[in-house]
Amino acid sequence: MDLRRRQVDDSHVKRLVEVFDDLPPVVVHASSMLLLDGVHRVEAARLLGRTSVNAVFFGGDRVEALEAAIVGNTAHGLPLTAGERRAAASRLLVLVELDWADRRVARCCGISPTTVSRIRAELLRAGVQPGHLDGSRVGGDGKRYPGSGRAVNDSRHPRTARAVKNRPRKVAAVFRRVLQVLWQALRRLDLRPSATREGGGR
Repeated sequence: MDLRRRQVDDSHVKRLVEVFDDLPPVVVHASSMLLLDGVHRVEAARLLGRTSVNAVFFGGDRVEALEAAIVGNTAHGLPLTAGERRAAASRLLVLVELDWADRRVARCCGISPTTVSRIRAELLRAGVQPGHLDGSRVGGDGKRYPGSGRAVNDSRHPRTARAVKNRPRKVAAVFRRVLQVLWQALRRLDLRPSATREGGGR
């Protein structure tokens, strides 16, 4: 899974060659067979002429696989650069449809929640649509928490914003129109109280 702008750092590979037998296994996504963590270890194996490396299989879905790849490449080995971590956060937000809370993405990618918030705003300006317009987001515990509602009233969704803003006025206008139609119908049928009393003895 490509998370690095520069795929292989030759100097890091040479360092791994010296301690290759002590390295942890690489991580492979079971369903797609994508390499999630261990690009430099694979290159070190090739440099040593090895035809195989120790590996463990990861059985999660696409989102979980990307999360595992980001964490693995941020927490140990050759860390992702600041730019690569920001790019990873952007990629993760797009994949989860902006559904994860800033702090959850920040912990995963090794950046600040403020940086994640800026990336989220950039994605919204670019036209990426959130999966939930109510502003709710999923925290690190997997639970959904209510948001501020800004996504509903956001200027990027003008029709939704106008509908929410104008709803009371629309209800009042409809009610007035119903009263007008009812009154006109009564006048046409001449169902005024005085007329009813005068004609009651016939």
